[in-house]
Order: sequence, then C-alpha cells, then structure tokens
Amino acid sequence: MLIRRLCLLVALCLLPRLANAQTTMTVTSNYGVLAFGTVAVTDVTPTPHVVLATCSFSSSATCNVSGLIAGHTLSVTPAPAAGFVVTGGTGKCAGLSPTNVIQFTVPTSGSVQCGVAGGYPLTVTANNAGVVAALIASIGSQCSLPGTAGQSCQLAVAPGPLSLTIGLAANTALVSDTGLCTNAAPT
Repeated sequence: MLIRRLCLLVALCLLPRLANAQTTMTVTSNYGVLAFGTVAVTDVTPTPHVVLATCSFSSSATCNVSGLIAGHTLSVTPAPAAGFVVTGGTGKCAGLSPTNVIQFTVPTSGSVQCGVAGGYPLTVTANNAGVVAALIASIGSQCSLPGTAGQSCQLAVAPGPLSLTIGLAANTALVSDTGLCTNAAPT
C-alpha cells in the first residue's frame, strides 16, 4: 500500500513536467544568405503571445530557439529586408512568406527544423496563360502565377546555379523561353 502511494505521488509530480516537455528549434537560411531579413518565432498559445526569438541571420545562417513547450502552437513570421524576399521554406516552414505566416504545434519530442528560403528576388513572368507556378525545389522557394500572360511572381535566390521548375496548366506546352530560361526544356 505504501509503495502504491509513493508511486502515485511520483507520477503526480512528474506528470506536469512531462506535459510541458521542452524541445528546440533550428531556423536556417536555406541559401546561407545573411541579412536577408528577420524571422520572428512566437508562442501563440499563452495570452498575451510570447516572442521566443527574432532571428536576424546577421552573422550566422542558423538561429537556435530553445525552451519550446510541447503541444504549444508556434507562429513563424518573416520580415524581409529591403532588396530581399522570402518565398518559401522547408521542414515546418514549407510555404512560408510574408503573406503566409506558418503556424504549427510543437511536437512532444525531438527538435524542430525550419528552413527559410530568403534571398535576392528573381522575377518569373508568364509568357502565356498556361504558366501557373515556379519552384526551386531544393530550398522550397516557390511562387504562384494567376494563369494570365504577362503576370509575374518572385522567387528568393542566391548567387550560383539553380534548378527552376515551371508549373504548366493542363494541355499547355512550353512554347518559347527568354532571359535565364533560354535553354528551358520540358522534363
């Protein structure tokens, strides 16, 4: 009987700690571009909300955020600096942009990875109505086009080679290409 009571007492003492298990989050500049802007990580579960970190990437391409509470909801909000854009991400930050703030629940174990596609703007212009998207899959940079010729969107890029995928609507053929897409070919 005494052993049962001791076990119950130990379980009651440990339960709140297990419920608030803490984990960490690594926010990474996918391109390694420094000073592309900031990324705010906010715990939106408590009221008022708590800003856990504002990652500036001024001297490092990674930012570590510790003390995340399992089960809490985090909000990740980018703020690109002048001359830069944020157009996607990887891990928990897939789809991130200044107009698409990402929210997710902190897992009960393990670390959280959030890659941010922040960099210099590359403008993609649709030469016909069938061009509907552009993607640099390796870093999660993406943009959508409204399916109207002459419309454009921007992707975050960094100096160096890249593989650009253009999304076409059904029954649309790649007709012509200009600028950086001079050697474009369907795959």
